[in-house]
Amino acid sequence: MNNRLEDYIRLECEEGSIYIKRDITEDLKDVDAAIFDCDGVLIDIRGSYNRAISKTATYILEGLTGSFFPERIITEDIIFNFRRSGGFNSDWDSCYSIIMFILFNLPEKMQRDIKSQIEETSHVKDKFERFNLIRKGMRGRVHRTLDDGLLKRLMVDLERFTSELDERGVPRVEELLLNNYENILKESFNDLRGLLYHPCRVGRSIVPTVFEEFFCGSNLYNETYKLKPRYYYGPGLIENGKVIIMAETLDRLSMMFMERRFGIASGSRFKSAEYILDDLMCYFKGYIFSDDIESMEDRLSREDGEVNLKKPNPFSLLKTAEKLEPFRRAVYVGDSMEDALTVKNAEKEDPRYIFVGVYRYSSPQEETLKAFLEAGVDVIAPTVNTIPYILRIFREKEI
Repeated sequence: MNNRLEDYIRLECEEGSIYIKRDITEDLKDVDAAIFDCDGVLIDIRGSYNRAISKTATYILEGLTGSFFPERIITEDIIFNFRRSGGFNSDWDSCYSIIMFILFNLPEKMQRDIKSQIEETSHVKDKFERFNLIRKGMRGRVHRTLDDGLLKRLMVDLERFTSELDERGVPRVEELLLNNYENILKESFNDLRGLLYHPCRVGRSIVPTVFEEFFCGSNLYNETYKLKPRYYYGPGLIENGKVIIMAETLDRLSMMFMERRFGIASGSRFKSAEYILDDLMCYFKGYIFSDDIESMEDRLSREDGEVNLKKPNPFSLLKTAEKLEPFRRAVYVGDSMEDALTVKNAEKEDPRYIFVGVYRYSSPQEETLKAFLEAGVDVIAPTVNTIPYILRIFREKEI
């Protein structure tokens, strides 16, 4: 990392350290558009999305095993490692991967019981009815206590497992599980995958449905998906989300750009973002959320077979940028390596993008900063609110 530090100009501000690649300082002078990821950039998600991952995974694991799994076994470090790999823009992917890893690492007796329930319910076509039958069947088992030793081993092994992940995301998880784990549930892999996650849509498979019920809460879930909740009827974890971006930041950038040339390219849902950002949404001239991505995926998949347009595919960034034209250069602000890879992929089609990685609202923030430095990304800043300061410096004087 020391060699990487030599490539950067380092500045200090009230919010923390800023790192700017020496070879992009001239390009920063031409920036007249800004596109933002949403979660971790515009909105602090640590108490909402991160908690939804742990609640979803442990809830589904309890249903499949009849055992209680404490949320603490899915640590902030584990969640960070999924995001750092570059292949987990969707928290649904992280949930599914965590669940499958833990199932594959349970004691043999538990795996046999799970396999038995999967086989006994194979005739049930409705996934939600089948999950409920499995839950009911597993409650009658007598060996459901998980000792602390097993839980600690699962935590350690899961964190070690995340070090082997990469930008391939879920396919990489499945490859590792099928190639490296000789166990009973391997025979039930396709059944489990179909029950939990394929196709990956709310209301059609277990993981995204449970996740969105916990995250949205019953009212917003119904408003967003036009579905009644099945598993959770209380307030959503979205209530824990907090706005990071300040109106003052957007006003300053508007003055620099001579107009509100702002966009959002995000893997989150439009309704969820709108719920938290509220009046700030009027600042954004264009945006692409997961709703738009899924619609395009569905359309293209009917024509060309299965298509994946989620980040690090540059689809959302490039489509958002189209709505901001004309511009000379645009910064794309993200909080993960997947966002950095998205810019790298977009540059193959259009070289006008500069990536700004923000780290203060990531957990753990020091690890996020370290990952950005090691990757040599263009600009590293504590928060999105430091961007006017960075751009002003390079507009007004040389460093």
